[in-house]
Amino acid sequence: MDRWQNFFNSRTLGRALCLIGFLSPSLATHSSCQEPSHPIVYVKHLEPPLRYPPVARATRIQGIVTLRLKVSPEGNVLSIATEQASTPTKGHPLLVSNAQEYVKKWTFGCVNCLPNEPYETTIEFRFQIRNGDGVPYDDSTVVMELPESVIITVSPRECDHCPGEKPEWCKALPRPEYRTLERVAVSDPWFEVYKVAADTYAIYEPHQSEETIAYLILGKQKAILFDTGMGISDIKKVVDELTTPGGVKPPLPIIVLNSHTHDDHVGGNWQFKTIYSMDTKFSRQNAKGSVEDAQAEIAPGEICGDLPKGFDPKTYRTRPWKISKYIGDGETIDLGGRVVQVLATPGHTPDAITLYDRANGLLFTGDTYYPATIWLYRPETNLDQYANSIQQLAILTQMEPSIKLVLGAHNIPVAPPSVLPELVQAFADLRAGKATCNPDKPGRQVCTVGKFSFLVRAQ
Repeated sequence: MDRWQNFFNSRTLGRALCLIGFLSPSLATHSSCQEPSHPIVYVKHLEPPLRYPPVARATRIQGIVTLRLKVSPEGNVLSIATEQASTPTKGHPLLVSNAQEYVKKWTFGCVNCLPNEPYETTIEFRFQIRNGDGVPYDDSTVVMELPESVIITVSPRECDHCPGEKPEWCKALPRPEYRTLERVAVSDPWFEVYKVAADTYAIYEPHQSEETIAYLILGKQKAILFDTGMGISDIKKVVDELTTPGGVKPPLPIIVLNSHTHDDHVGGNWQFKTIYSMDTKFSRQNAKGSVEDAQAEIAPGEICGDLPKGFDPKTYRTRPWKISKYIGDGETIDLGGRVVQVLATPGHTPDAITLYDRANGLLFTGDTYYPATIWLYRPETNLDQYANSIQQLAILTQMEPSIKLVLGAHNIPVAPPSVLPELVQAFADLRAGKATCNPDKPGRQVCTVGKFSFLVRAQ
């Protein structure tokens, strides 16, 4: 439970007395009421509780956010501008977002403002972490000197990223399906690598809740890296080890292709020179990098075991990358003795793709299909496009009996092609209202149809 402490300096107290003076003229003699033309802005209503942003707290981010508000005559916030950060302690995106969400819910009032005209005010939020470890996570103090400032202070937990009790998802590891696959030794313990087909490797990240899987597809002259994972550890080093066994020759040139550009699939893009992309606004925006989504990936409960040595949670972000070339639906990439075709499969995101290796009977489906709860709730998800994409993939598996494996981007790397027609039917049943649905987080629900589950927007 938050401990609220409201401290009013003389200026704030004077404003309060002046406001009360409108009801009781005898109190209006306070000095702050002697300038009737001076606007006095105050907060009429705010929604508790004010809390330190959990991800910022877990990664020990603190600092100052200054917001300039434009307020309607009725007291509602019309617009919010953030003052330019002048020092590293100012303007961290996580803190800015949190402060903005607070003030959007507040109602303001103004004495001596022009009637029926909007007015402006400035509020400074200070997020600070006091020294000392071992304090319960819910210990926090909020000091408000409204409308000028809000100070939110917390104590760090004993260790936000140390191994503790395993998160529930972590208890399912190691997944039994991996016992049938050939494991390949690499030097970085953050990754596990498995040979899933000839010259084809699944690069698995089991220590983060997404359990992301990237794929290295080798030809004789070059290779495709289908996704680059979370960016928490050095995937390029792993790729170099796999493409230069024994270190006796230079590594193969790598083409990065992303199954889509959500943060958990592009974290290592910045390490590579050649990156092919679908030509979408969504792809170009994500290529600029991001902070908030990345930070959420290392929040409490998201990590199983140790983070890599040298990893700094405070600076973790999805770094920007440069797109080398745009590709389109149906294009092929010749790796030297191995040809891979790009299939546009939008729905999960506008830029979602599947790779088809016809000669080897491999279909790499990204997040369009993987053997876990399929996420279809985000704003960029289009359910009609998703239905069409999985229908096309199911038809492909029926027309091409040589397809032997479906390789998704999370949890488990291999599935039989028969899973795709089954997915089509399950998704149709979901849209027909035949699923069993249970609430998840606000605005989301998990719906189950047979062996499939979907995380979708709440109705």
